Amino acid sequence: MFQITDTATKQFKLASEQFKDQGMSLRISVRPTDKTGLHYRMGFDKPTDKDVEYNINDVPFTIDQESDKLIDGMVIDFRKFEEDEQFVFVNPNDTKDSHENCSPSTCESPGDTDECKSCSGG
Repeated sequence: MFQITDTATKQFKLASEQFKDQGMSLRISVRPTDKTGLHYRMGFDKPTDKDVEYNINDVPFTIDQESDKLIDGMVIDFRKFEEDEQFVFVNPNDTKDSHENCSPSTCESPGDTDECKSCSGG
């Protein structure tokens, strides 16, 4: 299971309004890479029989079975970094060096430390 912050929830709900009536939910896909830890992708899609479905803070999520194994304990946030706004994946399962100090406890406030800024990669 994973969590989403209130800020991310608000952004997900805004984005999903146009897709609700089409039976779509937010799909998150996570794949390991050779050098950069985990790679994250998001988009709206219809669930299949092989997917795992979650409803977190009234936001429907669809996760493929391979990704579901990699998201346990993950927190998704939405933050502003300088002039950009983006979703941030804080995942204890990510082996990426830049995430070694990135956890919910060190990234409580958007951009409050250099370690949090490094969490924005994806």
